[in-house]
Amino acid sequence: MKHNLLNITVAALSTLFSLGAVTGQTTILEQDGANNEFVVENWTTNDPFSIVGTDKVNIQTNDEGILSISNTSAYTNIKVELHFSQPNSISFNMDISGPNGNEAMNSIISDATGTPNKAVVSFNNATGLVLDEMKISNPSMTMGIIYLKITGELDGTNAIATEDFDLFMVKVNPESLLIHTETEGQLSIYNDAGQLTSSHQISKGENTIANASKGISFLVFTNANKEVLSRKKIMR
Repeated sequence: MKHNLLNITVAALSTLFSLGAVTGQTTILEQDGANNEFVVENWTTNDPFSIVGTDKVNIQTNDEGILSISNTSAYTNIKVELHFSQPNSISFNMDISGPNGNEAMNSIISDATGTPNKAVVSFNNATGLVLDEMKISNPSMTMGIIYLKITGELDGTNAIATEDFDLFMVKVNPESLLIHTETEGQLSIYNDAGQLTSSHQISKGENTIANASKGISFLVFTNANKEVLSRKKIMR
């Protein structure tokens, strides 16, 4: 295996962190209860009878469920797909929000004519939203969410236009990443599905991070104001 110092230009990154116009939906978050993929600590509910498990999220009538999302990229045309354990149509409200705005839709009704009973909510937002929270509220009956997928189109207008290659450099070792940077910040590592796998506080100088992930990973380096300073792609 070759261990090269990676100075990858932003234009060469894959679609996940492309700077140009991007067409087509990119997965922001996907959780399948059949695979126990719901992350309990990321959900907040108020009703004690609302239960969050790795296989299903139950939100009681008139309660709300809030999902915290780790994301640093801006997306337009955000779409949310939900599958429910109940066979009957469910009405509910949904809000998505981030540090640069929010979108809301009310009286959404699921399509129970097929299997599974599901709802696809298209926000059609023209302005890129850095999504960090989704709220589902006031379901007309107990809502059992068994599948969740959030997609959107990467908004290239909110991406960085240039990159200082001396600012942030990466060397890939078999079990770790060697990071050299000229400033401190936060490093977020995403898999090729756009899901956050780990976050690390980075100090000025050299930093060693334990990481042995196979395949493609994307690194996003931000400063204290959450401004993106560098994006890189690595592969093992």
